[in-house]
Amino acid sequence: MQSKHGFTLIEMMITLAVLAIVTALAAPSFRGVLLDNRVSTWSSEFISALNTARSEAIRRGVLVSVVPAAGGYANGWTITPGTVVVAGTEINVKTFSVANDASLTGSTGVTVTFGRLGNMTSNNFVLNVDPIDCTTGQQRRRVISASSTPNRPPRVARDVCP
Repeated sequence: MQSKHGFTLIEMMITLAVLAIVTALAAPSFRGVLLDNRVSTWSSEFISALNTARSEAIRRGVLVSVVPAAGGYANGWTITPGTVVVAGTEINVKTFSVANDASLTGSTGVTVTFGRLGNMTSNNFVLNVDPIDCTTGQQRRRVISASSTPNRPPRVARDVCP
């Protein structure tokens, strides 16, 4: 008698059942990882904008600002050299936009300006970055803070959702 190679129908059904159970258990934790990655990406993009503005101010020897879009930082921001008199009339170095599933709160209408020596000439700045579906008590919020203190880089801290 020859032995037959392959799977029986029962073996295949058991394997699929085990796979379905493992997938069902892993899906909620994977969603949390995705939310954390999104918030981390938004925070990194904003820190990148602040660092770019600072380096442009040093390179050009002029004031360079990170200006919120109309409606605040939740709608994006622009890096602009010189003093901004009217929003929308500036020469842009770089423009950023935020995905529609982001919530940015805090100093949302404040323009962050760096001087020619790389120091922040505007007041202290705090921006909270949350995913839209941030559940109260979960540690998914990122708090970005920048200070006019010399040689102090912007900081990102984790916090719980409100």
